[in-house]
Amino acid sequence: MSELLRSTDNPPFLFVGNGPYANRGCEAIAKTTVRIVRDHFPSAPIIYASEMPDYDQPDETEADVTHILCRCMPGFPSRLDFSVWLYQRLHLLKDFTRAGEFVRQWAPRCRAVLSMGGDLYGLSYGERGLIQYLFLGEAALAVRKPFIIWCATIGRLESVPRLKKWAMEHFRKCTLVLVRENYSLEYLYSNGVRDNVRLVADPAFLLEPAPPKYPLLLERPLSETIGFNLSGGYATSGVLGSYRDVVQLGADCVERILEQTGMAVVLVPHVVATPVSLSDNDTIFHCLLREALMARGIDVPLIPSWLRSWEIKWVLGQLRAYVGSRFHSTISSFSSCTPTVSLTFSEKGPALNEFLLGTTKFAIHYAKLTPEALMDKLNLLLEEEETVRSKLRTRIPEVQALSRLAGTYLAEVLRR
Repeated sequence: MSELLRSTDNPPFLFVGNGPYANRGCEAIAKTTVRIVRDHFPSAPIIYASEMPDYDQPDETEADVTHILCRCMPGFPSRLDFSVWLYQRLHLLKDFTRAGEFVRQWAPRCRAVLSMGGDLYGLSYGERGLIQYLFLGEAALAVRKPFIIWCATIGRLESVPRLKKWAMEHFRKCTLVLVRENYSLEYLYSNGVRDNVRLVADPAFLLEPAPPKYPLLLERPLSETIGFNLSGGYATSGVLGSYRDVVQLGADCVERILEQTGMAVVLVPHVVATPVSLSDNDTIFHCLLREALMARGIDVPLIPSWLRSWEIKWVLGQLRAYVGSRFHSTISSFSSCTPTVSLTFSEKGPALNEFLLGTTKFAIHYAKLTPEALMDKLNLLLEEEETVRSKLRTRIPEVQALSRLAGTYLAEVLRR
């Protein structure tokens, strides 16, 4: 590490704000972002701010990527919570966070800081999440380093006018704000943030699928199968009742799919369990969902948690259709031209559907999830299957070109 930081000819990039690789969507973002950056800076080292470096470093498949511990969204209580308390009670914005300290420590020796917060630039995770991610940018700018918001969704902030004002001022100061759909572009434009904003697409559209290393041993071909993913996080939110209630709801949905379509179903975890990440994961939730189905005499297969993001994408690309709640699992299915029902919780889900298909009719907010509501969407999707596949075959190459543009814009601002 010290040798990397001593190099003035080839300083590293600092990646912050992304989650651990146990979240296969975060893994997809990381892998594709490294490749996009290296299209323009071929030998650039990467310092990756990681919540789980002991797990992610051994799993790293890209050269010269070094994982260092940094928890951008720490548990409660934390120094972040003191900063949030100051803001909410006294309207003071003072960064006491360890993540901000991390950026101030490492950024001066790096070429640029890329924030891969995705939907953290909104209120999907509350004021706490947004404040932390704004602090990341302020920390980088304070040490005079280029700061790029990398392929994000910008959420609506009208409910927090004071915080919105600060956020918009921050966006104007950023070196570059890359947004991944039109909703975010138009929202920033409407709030006077324009000169440094560019439309791109999520880097994960460029993820290359690969068959699983080991056979999945499924009884039915994937081409005759509907994939099903229900976020473990939805089960812990309380919106749909208790965790047990949501397990039963998921089982009800799967049973209804089996009955009404006559096709097989496979369960697809996308945020997988590790010893340090157990509260919001799909592995445990889908195992319990499978057990609930088995109690009804229904045996539905579950793909294993060891599948990496590119292997899951290969599976999703073979399916007849997919019902998914994890955002980047739907990016993998859409970019494989697989018809998809999106179970959403924030602006990014409907925005993605509009961006790709020009409609949100195949998206449903998870708070409204019932077996009947899901089947309405899925039946409509299957009726329009060929139309949807045709649209995606045309649209995905265009979107992938937008994903690559992120690297072009990055190179432009860093080589001025």
